[in-house]
Amino acid sequence: MRHPEQQNIDALVNVQMNDTLKKGSLASCLMAFVCGSVLYALTTVGLLRGIEVPIIWTMIGGAYSGAVWLLARARKIQSRSTWAVMLGFCTLPTSIYIIAWFMLPSGTATYITGPPGYLYFFLIVLTGFAFNFRLSLVVGVFSALQYSLAAHLAAPWLALVRHEDALLLQDLTQESFYHFKSVMMAMTGMTIGIISRHVRNLIEESLEKQRETLMVSRLFGQFVSNEVK
Repeated sequence: MRHPEQQNIDALVNVQMNDTLKKGSLASCLMAFVCGSVLYALTTVGLLRGIEVPIIWTMIGGAYSGAVWLLARARKIQSRSTWAVMLGFCTLPTSIYIIAWFMLPSGTATYITGPPGYLYFFLIVLTGFAFNFRLSLVVGVFSALQYSLAAHLAAPWLALVRHEDALLLQDLTQESFYHFKSVMMAMTGMTIGIISRHVRNLIEESLEKQRETLMVSRLFGQFVSNEVK
């Protein structure tokens, strides 16, 4: 049987996650559709070309964020479903690599150094609101594995890059550097998990002290004055 404080913190976490995801996913949904629409408009008037993959990616992200917003608005995201939601979010950066692999000449190498790779870190940090060490750790490791696979697939095309600056060339073409970034993702997940677990313990201790104080107040309040109590 679960401790009352654990049940209380789980209820608070569920409320916190739904409120956070409701606001965050709505903002993400609107931003994705606006960015996708602007990119599409720019391609229509001929100012940009060859950005079909980012447009598709933003629309996929917007659709997923919209679905999460509907669930969070109805407070349907509970402890277990939080796993599915967060693991789904951390696959969004990977989706652009998958699309690029099938649609673009240079495959995953096209966007391997771009913003999608940094989006993983933001999503890992977001798991801290769940106050679940294992969730943060798993999301960090899962993100790292996805990015490492994308970097490995991009390596043959990255090896074709040429530049007179040897350090810049090494930074762009050395596959191990990308895997080091993956290690940082896994470590970020572990760090966020440790911090969130510590915060959760503090909240549980606070709830326990509050419960004890309330019990003492109810017990002695029947026999002594407020000053003595």
